[in-house]
Amino acid sequence: RQRAPPPPSQGYNFEAVLEVMGQEGPCSKTFVDSQSRILCLPSYDGAVRLYRLPQWITDCGEIAEDGDELRDGNERENNGNAVRGAASPRANEPGNPKIYPSSTLYDDAELQVRGEGGSLSMGHRMPVTALTMSNDCRSMVTGSNDARVKLWDVGREQIVHRFEGHDGFIWNVKTLDPQLNSAVSTSTDGYARIWDMRQRACTGRINVSAHGPGNVQAVTGVALRGNGHHLVAGSLDTNVYVLDLRMMKRLYSVGSHGDKVCRAHLYDEGDSNLLMTTGWDRTVRLWE
Repeated sequence: RQRAPPPPSQGYNFEAVLEVMGQEGPCSKTFVDSQSRILCLPSYDGAVRLYRLPQWITDCGEIAEDGDELRDGNERENNGNAVRGAASPRANEPGNPKIYPSSTLYDDAELQVRGEGGSLSMGHRMPVTALTMSNDCRSMVTGSNDARVKLWDVGREQIVHRFEGHDGFIWNVKTLDPQLNSAVSTSTDGYARIWDMRQRACTGRINVSAHGPGNVQAVTGVALRGNGHHLVAGSLDTNVYVLDLRMMKRLYSVGSHGDKVCRAHLYDEGDSNLLMTTGWDRTVRLWE
């Protein structure tokens, strides 16, 4: 929540109104559905935690998040039954600053630890690094460091399919339609892959930044154009690329940062066609 409009020469000041509890590791992504007040956090502790935000939070105004996913409540009706439980009573009223998970979903990927004599044993769960959801919040797709993309039934809290094909850690996943019938994933292997959730198959891959042996750069942020035919992807090679989903190829670079690109977000409505990217060069760049 913004405290007050700043003077023109100064930045914005914000104050925290709610502390999200229960995480046992870093979180690199957020997903917020403003209609059903669902917050999803994938974590490096190998779990996805779902929270029901209290009504007073959404009554205060728009919920903001890290730019990967934000569901607009005007898009559809949703009673939120896929996420069981409700916000903790301690978070139901303004002034009570903590909220606890309604559900915790555990990934099945575990680290293999090689011991003495070459024996293998299972260690801690691998980080869940990416997440996207259907518009009714009943289906979810995650990515993790085991190089697999996973489709979940949120209500049953179960993985229903595991997609294989990437050769590196999953960096990002993004739904390509409101029903989550298809999704795109990006990886440290330099590729973006398209997945059909109904056919349970990979329908295409795009070489984004695998430039040759010894020169493979991770594909990081990804955003879908409003026409549904193009993606914009950032890469650790510092470039921002436009990808064609029909030809399954990289078209061109719109520009570059001074360092690795880590996020990409498109505002593509009406006459507006604005791309925002963030990079390790400590800049946020806007592109038209």
